[in-house]
Amino acid sequence: MERRALVIKTVGDPEIAGAIVDGITRRMEPLNTQELKAMKRELLRLRGREGVRKYRADRDWYLVQQDLARQYHVPRHGPIYEHILVAWALTFLFVIECFRRLSEWNRR
Repeated sequence: MERRALVIKTVGDPEIAGAIVDGITRRMEPLNTQELKAMKRELLRLRGREGVRKYRADRDWYLVQQDLARQYHVPRHGPIYEHILVAWALTFLFVIECFRRLSEWNRR
């Protein structure tokens, strides 16, 4: 049988620390079948209610995202801008390659 040790250092408010230590060290008794059924019913009830909240939270988050997108949108550039940017990048790469080849030719 594997044994484990738990060491707890309590600092701060003794009432809160004592409650935490008491909750960890207390021997737990398993639920009987009636208590287990009642617990499962309560869990199903809470999950059903959570589904309604989840839908509402998702809808609210979607609305917040739309508001933020309107306030802080990044303007899109048109195709002309993108073509100019590509041409500039290719020109830059061409100049760098020419410089590299001329430098190599000059060193011979």
